[in-house]
Amino acid sequence: MQPPTQTKTYLLKNLCCAHCADAIEREVSALASAQGAQVDYPNKTITVTFDVDEETMFNSIATIASEIDEDIVTQAITQTI
Repeated sequence: MQPPTQTKTYLLKNLCCAHCADAIEREVSALASAQGAQVDYPNKTITVTFDVDEETMFNSIATIASEIDEDIVTQAITQTI
């Protein structure tokens, strides 16, 4: 059974330029399991809608980001109330 579609936002720590942000957005958007991705360069985040388990998507984003710039660290964003 396929996981339900979900949307998550992740931090792209050390994202240094708009060119890298565009490249990450383009490559994540091209993943078969991603219905869309948007990088917010000023806030250094990526929001992605996907239909695989979250760990798989997180690992895909982290791999893509670090291949584009080895200094980028992908982190889950936890919300506190």
